[in-house]
Amino acid sequence: MGIRKNLHPRELDGSSVQFAKSCFSMNAHEKSIFCAILKSAKLLDGIASNISKCVNASEKKISGYKSHDAHFMLHYLLQVPIRCIMLDVVAGPLICLGSFFLSLCQKVIKVQDLDYLEANIIEILCQMETIFPPSFFDIMLHLLIHLAN
Repeated sequence: MGIRKNLHPRELDGSSVQFAKSCFSMNAHEKSIFCAILKSAKLLDGIASNISKCVNASEKKISGYKSHDAHFMLHYLLQVPIRCIMLDVVAGPLICLGSFFLSLCQKVIKVQDLDYLEANIIEILCQMETIFPPSFFDIMLHLLIHLAN
């Protein structure tokens, strides 16, 4: 089909195949930077649980956080390490997705803001479709379009 030719596997010597890295994958150094930024985040009491306890920098893993912590990270924290590590093509839609959720979860919101958010999430998802594989997009991401309604 000729889609994303830069990601097609390449034959090296007839018996082995090399797979290209996608633009959103992180190497070990970038993962350690990502975890270090989340580990060093200082939060006020009562905003979220101690997220630094959920980050294991040596194993480069984040686990054991609650759903409220996930919302807080999506709204505020993930924007910093994503901007530091990822390419602008990848970081832009992810940061816009976080700001979409932040705008949608405000206590007071205007009707014209909802119209803007509805149009904006369509553009964000279209940008994400150019980055992530089709298997990433399931019914949960499709529901984002209906949240503003």
